[in-house]
Amino acid sequence: MQRRPGRVLIIHAGALGDFILALPALVALRRFYRNAHIEILANAPNLELLRMANCSDIARSIESMRLDYLFGSEDALPDDLRSYLSGFDLIISWFGKADENYCHNLKTLCPRVIIDKAFDVAGSMHTTDHLMKTLVPLQIAEAASFPLIVPGAERLKAERFFSENDLNASRYVYAVHPGSGGRYKCWPAQKFALLCDELARRPGARVILIEGPADGAVVNEVRARLKEARPVIASARPLSELATILSRCSCYIGNDSGVTHLAAAVGASTIALFGQTDPQIWAPRGPHVTVLRRSPIEAIEVYEIIEVIRGEQYLGP
Repeated sequence: MQRRPGRVLIIHAGALGDFILALPALVALRRFYRNAHIEILANAPNLELLRMANCSDIARSIESMRLDYLFGSEDALPDDLRSYLSGFDLIISWFGKADENYCHNLKTLCPRVIIDKAFDVAGSMHTTDHLMKTLVPLQIAEAASFPLIVPGAERLKAERFFSENDLNASRYVYAVHPGSGGRYKCWPAQKFALLCDELARRPGARVILIEGPADGAVVNEVRARLKEARPVIASARPLSELATILSRCSCYIGNDSGVTHLAAAVGASTIALFGQTDPQIWAPRGPHVTVLRRSPIEAIEVYEIIEVIRGEQYLGP
């Protein structure tokens, strides 16, 4: 029987959606190694989620640790990076597998290393299941379940958001996010506007339009095409606050994006719109997720979304 490590480092370089799909594996590691010191290196915008998931003792931005040196020769590694990495008993890197120098350097510095890709490149296994499969050598077999737990301070901020925008009296609150990391993943702005108008017609219904840091253009296009809806705009909200806002909504509708994964992860009833990307690999995980997929994505019709919402009884009479 192998001795359990005292210090564990986990490296994940993915964007928001990819990172959220890794959270069940990260939480499973935390539970399995409950007495170990666990550090996680991730993209800076994702560090806020680690507080919510409570799966590490320390979280650092991957950019701050100069891991690019690992892609060079062993002789060129800075002493502080050597010292840092050699201080761990186990390193799990879902990053760098394709680079020979990276793999060699990590294995030289740490007695036990697992290096794999962050998703199933060759097959069709869901990303969360793929990451759990990489942990089989550690005898970790069961993924942790969602939803994420939102800190109390962020709950208060979301309550203020609902109060300031007169949302508390609404029978139904629908969150709509028209953006994504790639235009090819986006349902047309015109159809999002039609959807918002249709939702706003329901008695006691309000719409929140989510605007991320790169969503200004598409959100403006949706707003310009609206005929009846007067949505509340949630712009550039911190992830933990946005998570709480989404968790309070009757339903969330969005493209294959990090925000859609966040909505699913906090337990919101989520309708995810997919086109070219494969939901078998990338679908959001959560307790209440429906995926609508057409190729091209423009082929998804507004009435299909309305039917899903009505079937889940989030539309009203």
